[in-house]
Amino acid sequence: CFDRAVKIYPKYSLAWYNKGNVLNGLKKYKEAIECYDKALEINSKYSDAWCGKGKALDELGQYDEAIKSTEKAIECQSDNIIARYNKGIIFYHLKRYKEAILPMNKVVELDSDYKNVRYYLASLYTIEGEKDDAIYNLRRAIETYPTIKKSVMNDNDFEKIWNDEDFKKLV
Repeated sequence: CFDRAVKIYPKYSLAWYNKGNVLNGLKKYKEAIECYDKALEINSKYSDAWCGKGKALDELGQYDEAIKSTEKAIECQSDNIIARYNKGIIFYHLKRYKEAILPMNKVVELDSDYKNVRYYLASLYTIEGEKDDAIYNLRRAIETYPTIKKSVMNDNDFEKIWNDEDFKKLV
């Protein structure tokens, strides 16, 4: 459908963006990036297209470029939650945990129950040795998504606090 849409109306940035999303979902990241780039040629301030491109670049392991794309998305739309979340995930993939905390906390400011942000914050704070912040965010994550309890016991990011009494009470 998106192929037909962009063939009929090649300057339709939303169609290019959505085609990129479908390709991203199919793990065809290079093709997705081409679509996001087409959308950005039409509208260079298209925050969601920058965000999608950043996600695809992250999946390809092109982390520096992924960070630049998410930063561009945030520059275009300062309250873009997905871009901030993705930026945190990219820093997490790079094991730059302290840097990952800032965009994740900004996501919490914008939407305290967004996706798995509390889970990632709990993980990041655990890795950084900040147990109280880890437990607080893990509690909030479990309140929002009770099924994650099972994941926590198998996630090595939480290994430092597996034997902690507060942690055991939560899970």
